[in-house]
Amino acid sequence: MLLDVWYQTVDFLREIMLCRYEPLFNYFMEFSDTAFRVVADDYVTDDSGTGIVHCAPAFGEEDYRVCIGNQILSKVVVICQTCGFYYVAVNIP
Repeated sequence: MLLDVWYQTVDFLREIMLCRYEPLFNYFMEFSDTAFRVVADDYVTDDSGTGIVHCAPAFGEEDYRVCIGNQILSKVVVICQTCGFYYVAVNIP
């Protein structure tokens, strides 16, 4: 029984890996050839949350490593000022 659940989980993960998704905002569309897809990494677990995270490579070492390792980006793009406000170039509807 437990092995069946494990195999179902692995099959599900294989199905969603590298799936693409539509971003909520359009301000990173120039990266759409490589970004907006599902990837996996060992630091993401379900014993301390849902097991799903969103990567922000400019704001975390693990996020940066995962994005570089999966060829999601070649440079870091920072859209927030240190005070937390978006730069004017980001147009959010």
